[in-house]
Amino acid sequence: VIIDEAHNLNNSSGSSSAEMLSAICNGVEYCFALTATPIVSDKIQLARLACIVDPSKYKNPKRVANDLATGRLTLHDDPFFFISRSRKDFGVSVEIHGYVLFVRPQKNQLAASGSDLFQICKGDGAENQVSRLVDFIKERNGKKGLVYINQHSIRRWVLPKLDEAGIRYACITGHTNADADKAVLMQFNNTNSLDIVITSITESIDLDCDWVLFYEFTLNIAQMIGRAYRGFSNKVLDVYFMITEGTGEMEYFINNVYRRAEVIQSIIGKKYDAVFDAYEKCKEYGGDFD
Repeated sequence: VIIDEAHNLNNSSGSSSAEMLSAICNGVEYCFALTATPIVSDKIQLARLACIVDPSKYKNPKRVANDLATGRLTLHDDPFFFISRSRKDFGVSVEIHGYVLFVRPQKNQLAASGSDLFQICKGDGAENQVSRLVDFIKERNGKKGLVYINQHSIRRWVLPKLDEAGIRYACITGHTNADADKAVLMQFNNTNSLDIVITSITESIDLDCDWVLFYEFTLNIAQMIGRAYRGFSNKVLDVYFMITEGTGEMEYFINNVYRRAEVIQSIIGKKYDAVFDAYEKCKEYGGDFD
């Protein structure tokens, strides 16, 4: 059995297909689980996946997760089970740089935090942020990019501003069908008719981009960045995080995006250059907005 996007097996309690695949894994001689997303939320996801793929060897997810966290177990201890490969292993160079776009807050955004953080800082009425987005895209001078916006209501605020600015875009979301997605990918990769693709999807997108911008944030940073370069060509990619000064966006980035990247890097050894670069710029940032 060969299972792609195998991290979704962790959803066996809420997905009938994942539940069936988990049962199949327990009854076949050979099971190959393929994923570029071996750990999404924390180490327990990787541990659960290991226990699903080979329950005779890895019996208790909590114990495996604890062993990973304490260093009693590393991926190198079982290299024929945890087979980790990157483009570097095939002689391909991918150079990723991280940056922060700091944006001046509006009065209603000062000290914004909590569940409505991105609605307040990036949604309806966020003139400073959408203006910065428009200027940023125009400053790229023909270079094509990928913009992450998760919430439909925020896209509804942003898209008319892009129309007004004459920016050529297409959207790929969980609500667009596969044929429409393929048409957008073909248009973006093979023609010069689009400037950006806006998406909330961190899987199954193959784009050739010059840059990525996180207008909103996601915990699946590496997966999202991976949508912007495919194949085995050398690549230099710039990644930007838009953070509104004086709001909870900085804290959210550090406590969720950066801290999560630290955990993932320590366990699976994958570098998160964009996140770590951006974190250093957050540490350096201070004083009046420039």
